[in-house]
Amino acid sequence: MTPSKEDYLKVIFELNEVYDKVTNKLIASTLEISPAGVSDMVGKLIKSDLVVKVKGQGFKLTSSGNRIASDIIRKHRMWEVFLHEKLNYDEQDIHSEAEILEHASSEDLIDRLEVYLDHPKYCPHGGVIPAKDTVLQPHQLIRLANCKVGSRVIIKRFVDDQDLLDSLSEKDLVLNQEGRIASVNDYDGTIELEVAGRPVAISEKMAAHIFVTLI
Repeated sequence: MTPSKEDYLKVIFELNEVYDKVTNKLIASTLEISPAGVSDMVGKLIKSDLVVKVKGQGFKLTSSGNRIASDIIRKHRMWEVFLHEKLNYDEQDIHSEAEILEHASSEDLIDRLEVYLDHPKYCPHGGVIPAKDTVLQPHQLIRLANCKVGSRVIIKRFVDDQDLLDSLSEKDLVLNQEGRIASVNDYDGTIELEVAGRPVAISEKMAAHIFVTLI
C-alpha cells in the first residue's frame, strides 16, 4: 500500500461524509491532481477491491478500503493531537504536518503515541479518532450548509482541508462556538452566521465542510 493509494482512500472516505456523490472531478479537485491521473489510480483501487463505483452515488470504499482508510485516518488525527497539544502548533497548521507523518508511522509508534496522549477520542478539528483495528463510522453531524435560517448551532467539526482551515482561522471560527444563521443568500448560498455578536460570512462550499449540532 503506497502513500498515494492511502491518500486516495482517505480522501474518498472523507468526501463521502460531505457529498452525496463522489465523482472523479471532485477527487481531482480535492487532491489537486488531473482527472486523468485520478481515473488511473481509482481504476487500480477498483481492481484491488478497495473501491467500487455505485450508480448515482459515485465512488465508495469497500470493507477492505474502509479498514485501510480508518487506519490512516487514525494515524493522521493522532499526530494532529500531538502537534497541537504537545508542540503548540496552531490548529490551522497541523493538517499539512500530519499529512507527512501519517505515512511514515508504524502501528507500534501510533500505539505508543496513543498511550502517551492518554487515548484521545477526537482530533483538534473535531474528527473522531478510530480505535485500533476498528472501522471508522460516518459521523451523525449536520452540515452547516443544510441548516435553515434562524437555526442555532454549535460548531463541532471541520473537514481537514488546508484552505478551509486557513479561512476559518482568518474568520476566528473555532470548535464549540455557538452561532445563529441570520440569512442565506439566494444567489450564491453564502451564509451569514452570527457568532458572539458579530456577523461571519461563510461561502456555500465552506458551509458544506463545517459540521454542527442544533441547539
